[in-house]
Amino acid sequence: MDCILKKTVVMRVFLLFLLVCFRAGTVLADAGSDYAIAKNNCRKALEKKDFDRAWREAEAMMAIASAEDDDRLLELGEIMRMFVSVNRGDKLDYGPEISRVEAALEEMRKDRDEELLLWSYKLLFVYYQNIAVDYPKAIYYSFELLKRAKENHDASLEVSAYINLSSVYFLKGDTSGLQYAMKAYDIAKKLNDEFSIYTSGVNISNYLYNRYEVKEALGYLEEAMGIAKKLDLKAELQYMYSFMGDVYNMMGNPEEAEDYYRKSIVNLPETSTYDKVYSGICYSMFLMQHQRFDEALSQLKRSEKLMTDNDIPTFRKELYANMSGIYEHKGDFENALAYYKMYVEIKDELLSAEREKAFKELDVKYKVSEEKQKNAMQQVLLMEKDKKLQVMIFVAVLALCVSVFVFLLYHHRTKQYKEIVRTNLDKIENEKRLRIQLEKAGKDGKAETKYNTSSLNEEKSKQLFISLEHLMYDERVYHDSGLTLDKLASMLGTNRTYLSRVINEQSGKSYSDYINNYRINEAVEILSDPQNEEQIKTISYNIGFASPQTFYALFKAKIGISPSIYRSNAKKLLYTA
Repeated sequence: MDCILKKTVVMRVFLLFLLVCFRAGTVLADAGSDYAIAKNNCRKALEKKDFDRAWREAEAMMAIASAEDDDRLLELGEIMRMFVSVNRGDKLDYGPEISRVEAALEEMRKDRDEELLLWSYKLLFVYYQNIAVDYPKAIYYSFELLKRAKENHDASLEVSAYINLSSVYFLKGDTSGLQYAMKAYDIAKKLNDEFSIYTSGVNISNYLYNRYEVKEALGYLEEAMGIAKKLDLKAELQYMYSFMGDVYNMMGNPEEAEDYYRKSIVNLPETSTYDKVYSGICYSMFLMQHQRFDEALSQLKRSEKLMTDNDIPTFRKELYANMSGIYEHKGDFENALAYYKMYVEIKDELLSAEREKAFKELDVKYKVSEEKQKNAMQQVLLMEKDKKLQVMIFVAVLALCVSVFVFLLYHHRTKQYKEIVRTNLDKIENEKRLRIQLEKAGKDGKAETKYNTSSLNEEKSKQLFISLEHLMYDERVYHDSGLTLDKLASMLGTNRTYLSRVINEQSGKSYSDYINNYRINEAVEILSDPQNEEQIKTISYNIGFASPQTFYALFKAKIGISPSIYRSNAKKLLYTA
């Protein structure tokens, strides 16, 4: 089971925005006005992570803009207020406002309103990386910031953009993002910008740690720790202690590692909820490594509660994987299976081929764009000597760039298909293993309710869901294409309303999503069997879909590739294994 937690840099990006990016490319119009004062106060509050005060100052900006009937200043105030809200972790529906800001970007570009544009990019990056967890869009807005930084010769903003890029690549597990962290560090050194040195140095440490280059990681980390103490970055202490614990643990010094871990879980008021969750997960992994499972479970439950209470999606994959592992070790196979399924759901989302394709296309386009810029400069020089030769070289270079672009996309797509299939094959084997263990244990695992917000009787709700799972997994009642909520409720001796609530609370899905999830999972199992030669259309009918078209669409949405591509890649993997 993949339960190794990679170090995260998400909150470092927040801090970079709060202490560096606000300075970059921002025009202070009417410096003596009340509006400018409120704006400056908002930035200062953000630098100190005083989000409540920052919110009040953004509100003041909007009030002043409304009184002066200035739509442009009102828009800036709204964007800054939303930026504060996202950083503060407010549980709001940002979707409509985010869509509105994105729709206004083109007009901002036409008006050459750099201040509005940059704040919009900052907001959209933070939203897509940490709220929507949409990495392609997050990296798109990072590239837009980088482009603006280079056009305006703004080194501070360039540092910010490179750190954004390194964070997105890191969250995706792509080690090539180290180059961006190094670029940010080098520029920060030239600027003598201590906070940027701190942020980029921590990011470099993250990459080196995950490459097991621990001594090198410790060097950057110690430099960062020194800067954090010098700048009195109290909000960073829990994260830094946790990271130090990980490094010393990897270096084979568990006593010193645990000293840092214990410091990392002390609840400091300045620490973000993200870092509190993260430090608990890191310490739990250390405890698991040393066979202290009860203590590890306690830390994970604490982190899970913080995540649930604050609606934090970032660490769910790691938390669910580790919870499943602990429950399996303790012999509670019911909870082990439940958390494993939740882990797989999250991992499937992150493996979406469509998002992966968009991310890589953007990555390659940017790199090709950089090469084309370099080639364009060379062409200007050649033009003075031989225009005909220049044109020929330009065409050749352009053709080469296109060929490289197409090759990289094809290579990545093939690799990604194999990764999706391999993940699903592992999932099938793990679920079988856990279910066999559950049956051997007589289904007497000490399952604990994962949802505590329901007004239903928790034990009754849990027992009904267990009976439902039996019907689904053992009797496969979902094969009935005419299966309705009423029919399923009748089988279980309950009513549709009660059953609908139990499904929603215990699985987090609607009735139709819950049923179709079982159908798609069985389709994956069938298509993973190299001996099965059934037509895909026939499979769709057999597992309960009334329409093959519906099956194709849902399969691709959940798994990331079409059923036919999945089957062909599964055969290749199994025959070459």
